[in-house]
Amino acid sequence: MLVEAILHRTSPGAAAASPADGIRVLALLPAHWRTGLSTSNGAITLRLDTTDDTTAAEIHAALADALSDPALHHWRLDSCRPVVPGTATPQAASRPRDARQEPPGVTRPDS
Repeated sequence: MLVEAILHRTSPGAAAASPADGIRVLALLPAHWRTGLSTSNGAITLRLDTTDDTTAAEIHAALADALSDPALHHWRLDSCRPVVPGTATPQAASRPRDARQEPPGVTRPDS
């Protein structure tokens, strides 16, 4: 299963996202998972491919367990969504509908 997980700091005023923190998270996940890491706008985005029949719930649990490490206490898991293989973004149907994610002045036609 291929997922994209987004992590944010627990305190909004904290320093920018560090790739080192993302690497710490990845080091605590199963070694056979294929992984990718990027940081942007204070967030860490992880691309995880389990290459087997691991479920989304199991991936979420593994991430929650990794984030319970004291060195990562300042991070929280905001989303963990399946990605359709061959696409750049998570499945649209699994995205949360939250107007706060839209830029100011932009509304979705379905809202």
